[in-house]
Amino acid sequence: LNSFDHMSANEESVTTLCIETALQMGCKEMFFIGYDGYEGDISHIELELFNENEEIFSILAQSEYSFSSLTPSKYKGISVNSVYSILKWVVIQ
Repeated sequence: LNSFDHMSANEESVTTLCIETALQMGCKEMFFIGYDGYEGDISHIELELFNENEEIFSILAQSEYSFSSLTPSKYKGISVNSVYSILKWVVIQ
């Protein structure tokens, strides 16, 4: 990956790197798993990561790309779909 053409968020973020790589490979739809957010007392580092991911999903939401989480998530910037609905769609296709 030589440049960040789509994502202007933190270029050191693993999430940004993965999204940018997918977009440069021509991906038009992305599914996320494991971005559940944090609950209860969280550390400064966890809060920083949560805010960073929230910003990334907010930027992505303003693009023409389709994305959602296949697991429950506390992030406001990402919609949640069921992994089973995706599997059902794949089987029918």
